Amino acid sequence: VMLQCEEGTEIVADKSPIEELFEPVTEAMSFYLYNIDRGPKHSTMNRLSKAVQIFMISSTFYYLSYFIYTVCFVPMNELTTIMFYMIACVLVMAVSGSIIMYQWQSTGAVKRFFRMLHSVNEGKGVMENKEDIMKLNRSMKWFRTFMLVYNIFFIIYFSSGIRPYGIDYDRFADILYFKRLMVIYNITSGYIILGWTMEMHTYCYLIRVAVAETEYFIQEAIEVKCASESEAILFFTDSIRRNSRLSISRFAFFQIGMAIPSTLFVAFATIMRINAPLLEFVPSLILVILTLALFRIITIYPARLHDQVKKTRALFCANIRQWIPYGQSVHTAALVLSSHLEQNDLGVTIWGFALLSKPLILTSLSAMTTALAIFLQFSDCKKQFEANLQLSNRTL
Repeated sequence: VMLQCEEGTEIVADKSPIEELFEPVTEAMSFYLYNIDRGPKHSTMNRLSKAVQIFMISSTFYYLSYFIYTVCFVPMNELTTIMFYMIACVLVMAVSGSIIMYQWQSTGAVKRFFRMLHSVNEGKGVMENKEDIMKLNRSMKWFRTFMLVYNIFFIIYFSSGIRPYGIDYDRFADILYFKRLMVIYNITSGYIILGWTMEMHTYCYLIRVAVAETEYFIQEAIEVKCASESEAILFFTDSIRRNSRLSISRFAFFQIGMAIPSTLFVAFATIMRINAPLLEFVPSLILVILTLALFRIITIYPARLHDQVKKTRALFCANIRQWIPYGQSVHTAALVLSSHLEQNDLGVTIWGFALLSKPLILTSLSAMTTALAIFLQFSDCKKQFEANLQLSNRTL
């Protein structure tokens, strides 16, 4: 989710509509010491925020090392191993989000991106979609609040002495050697996950405003009617400049790469615990819903952006008022814009390997379903083998 923004973007003196709609999120980030406003008046806040984030990120890397060591060298039952894998995947996603937030704070990439989008259409696309964007902000706020409450619930749940069905809780309690220090793990992991939800909110907002500006750009390309040849050439060259600023790149590899196995492990663990008491089964079921919601959050807005970019060229070519009345110079400028819109890498990519589009999402869901079916089949075969082995031992 690392932003690669155009250098030298115009400086906007006043806050743009894009920044104003994001202002409540920025204030919430500052409250939790995630500060993306790098102004001189925030220098003390920046230093404190960076120190806290470095400590939390370092702690999370220690937790990941402990989980990897335990899984590789300590014998555990099947459910405990699955839960270790699942928690490790969630922590990788969370710590990658915190690292990205740290990078945004250090480089000011979010501010540059806002100014870049503002220079395209002066925020007109965002203002036309203001209600939808505010609805997104409210939805992500509820998601962040739910994650915070859910994390607090788990702290209370494990501290009360309840031992989940089939899980070796002592393996988790030994993460900081002394069981009383488990509260430090709960606080640091909760903070990292909270920062991750902040990063996801920023990620969705950035792509949503890019979709809004792209939609406005498409609408202009359809409706515009130039009065002269020079005006037509000016429109095409300006469109090339504006669309190049809308062509953004993302680094979503860790988010997608960890969301898929996390969903698989959580779903598998939940199905394995289907006979557990209701109080122990419901938290796992909520985790399944959360991981599926996370997968949707990561993929739905990039897919919409990809569809809008692809739609631009078809609608632009259909506007014959730009092609018919003028001469070769206008046609050349129009062909340059058309070729630019035909590029295959316009949109949100997974580390440059593939564009996040609807076909890719459907393929990923099919692969996840197939992998889950294989896991369940192997689990049934293992149980059948163990039952047959016990029967043979009794017979002998």
